[in-house]
Amino acid sequence: MFPLICGDEERKVVEFQMGGVVCLERDAEGSWAVRWALTPELV
Repeated sequence: MFPLICGDEERKVVEFQMGGVVCLERDAEGSWAVRWALTPELV
């Protein structure tokens, strides 16, 4: 579902809320992490 984060489409790592905004950041080793997220309630 999130191969960008874990490299495996079948592995569920993060579940995002519909309508939200997420900032992803990639480190020097190529791993991705959620830097920040805005949910509809915050916007």
